[in-house]
Amino acid sequence: MSELSYLNNSYVTEVFYKKIKVEDIIEDYIDVNTFLECCKQCPNYDTRWSCPPYDFDVIEYWKNYRYLHVLGYKFIFEEDVVLKTYDEEELNLFIKELFRKQMEFFYDKTKYLEEKYEDSISLAWGKCYKCDECTRKQSKKCRYENDLRYSIESLGGNVDKLSKDLFNIELKWAQRGKLPQYYFNSIGLLTKEDITITKDEF
Repeated sequence: MSELSYLNNSYVTEVFYKKIKVEDIIEDYIDVNTFLECCKQCPNYDTRWSCPPYDFDVIEYWKNYRYLHVLGYKFIFEEDVVLKTYDEEELNLFIKELFRKQMEFFYDKTKYLEEKYEDSISLAWGKCYKCDECTRKQSKKCRYENDLRYSIESLGGNVDKLSKDLFNIELKWAQRGKLPQYYFNSIGLLTKEDITITKDEF
């Protein structure tokens, strides 16, 4: 556990929601080849089942649905926390713990939405955190195939542009031992029906 775990109590959360047609997502925000090249630079490429390359047509995956519901979570850190400089190794460990905690929250939330709305599938945030060592490295099947979900970016989505266009929010990251003012993470729900998700649902 990071020595900076106390920072878990140093932020507040704002939530955002937008619904967009899948045909518009494909037209304006999906560039499979460009983001596949980006993914190739990541150590998770071809080592986690949640990450590329995939054995299915990504565009056809999107086309199975009509609407993307984007759920945005903005984690805003307290000002005094942002102004401090931390040991980079400890900060990176804290961020990893924070992201894992968020992933667990996102997973529970999207599973609830999938169960509530028929013919829907969730889009995760980032890589899968269920296993420390993914079975893909041994060319074995996923241990949790029924729970496996892909992220917007792994399916060719430009989440940076999406966040700016839908919510007017720029993505920020830690730099040189300093936390950003906020982290903004997006998850999604793909549906075939035209529904509206209320904020009390997420």
